[in-house]
Amino acid sequence: MAAEIQGVDMITRVREAGETTWLTLVCEIDESIDHTNDVSETDTKCGTFNGVKEMKGNYTGNAVSNADPGATEASYSQILTWQKARTRVEFLHENEAFTASDGSPIAEGAAVHVYATGRFVQTTLTSPVGEVVKFAWTFKPDEINITGTS
Repeated sequence: MAAEIQGVDMITRVREAGETTWLTLVCEIDESIDHTNDVSETDTKCGTFNGVKEMKGNYTGNAVSNADPGATEASYSQILTWQKARTRVEFLHENEAFTASDGSPIAEGAAVHVYATGRFVQTTLTSPVGEVVKFAWTFKPDEINITGTS
């Protein structure tokens, strides 16, 4: 039986480029990591030729704003501060260690490991009456490493 990964097994960490301490993106609701390659097509008399460009990424997510984040957490105010200053940030999204349905251990980062550097480019704060304050974020990577270690 295949070892499935659930959303609860995933963790996103961020830090200012060059720093040593990772901050967990606090109170995540969800995230989406999209990787694409633009393709140019040229039709000729001897067939169609495709030019595949560098892979690009667009990472987005939603989280609950924490008014009092811990020392190892990044909440809305930290993300907004980085965005305003155009701070280069390291981004790590990977599976936490977990046990597969067949009982075998899956090491942290063994199933999913996305490491990138880039910048937070959008934040949207929402505060509906009677609900918790939430924020959406967009991270635009300029360097992506899917399988390597950070």
